[in-house]
Amino acid sequence: HAKASYMVGNYLAVIALCGMVAEMVALLIWETSELKINNQPVTAASEAAVFGGSFERLGQDRRVKVLATFALIDKAAEGRFNTIRETRRGYLHLWSQDHESLPGDARKSYHAAVALVATVIGQDFNEGKIVINPRLVAYLERNGVYHPREDPAV
Repeated sequence: HAKASYMVGNYLAVIALCGMVAEMVALLIWETSELKINNQPVTAASEAAVFGGSFERLGQDRRVKVLATFALIDKAAEGRFNTIRETRRGYLHLWSQDHESLPGDARKSYHAAVALVATVIGQDFNEGKIVINPRLVAYLERNGVYHPREDPAV
């Protein structure tokens, strides 16, 4: 939808949609992380104790800081999250934002969002097969979405 919005000149929609994608990517990274503190899995209770609420309820700036602090994202991903958040904030929350750079900022947000999605999926190729992030595969298995075949050669 962001790409289609760009094609018809709806640049604000591109920025808004990329912001939504970035928020969902941050949540997916958290959900797939299986993070432990003091060798104990993070629970809803420990999230509330550490963050004052659930990770999901944190603002995007705080979520990104948490993901970076626990080394769940690298500096490049952190920069992409921040680019999207700052661009979105300027255009969708501030009256004073200059719109001269809007098409370029929409493109920049789109490319950052695509890169973030690629980061969480971890898409790669190995001997002609698509390989995705093992954390994502484990998450999909835990949630009953993915069931590996008995014989991987089939």
